[in-house]
Amino acid sequence: DELVRVPLLVVPPGGAATASEIAAQVTLSDVAPTVLDYAGIAPPPSATGRSLRPAVEGAPFASRPVLSSLYFPSESKTGAQRHRFVHAWRTHEQKIVRTLVLGLLRLKELAWFALAADPGEHAPVTDPADPRVEAAWTQLEAQLGALRERHAELDRSPDAARATDMSDARCDQL
Repeated sequence: DELVRVPLLVVPPGGAATASEIAAQVTLSDVAPTVLDYAGIAPPPSATGRSLRPAVEGAPFASRPVLSSLYFPSESKTGAQRHRFVHAWRTHEQKIVRTLVLGLLRLKELAWFALAADPGEHAPVTDPADPRVEAAWTQLEAQLGALRERHAELDRSPDAARATDMSDARCDQL
């Protein structure tokens, strides 16, 4: 939690916030829709977050599960590239954290926590066959699957349009 649960302070235009603190889980993906909402601009269809404006202005604001992903590239002692992905799916009641190492194509770590009973995350459940772990894994995969589908549907520029042709002289200057 110390990597993903950080304070977020929102000061609206004019500084007239009415809510001092909310218990709902929010994500960084909510920041852009919030800024756009205050600017009177609709978020793009690709946005995955939601505006926090209702919460900032004191309206009831429901919590929702939060998906977090961290990526750690590394190199083994032999020089092989490894790609470690840490995914977490969190509600107020539970969290599952899994670490996948793509260089080895294996699950490296798995931990499920009952946050109400163990807020300090000292007693992980690591048995993949545990029904709580299986249920949380299924929810995590559903969230990741929905994001993959959404990503696949987005319009993209051709690769050539996204490439920058840099002269050797310009590269030397950089």
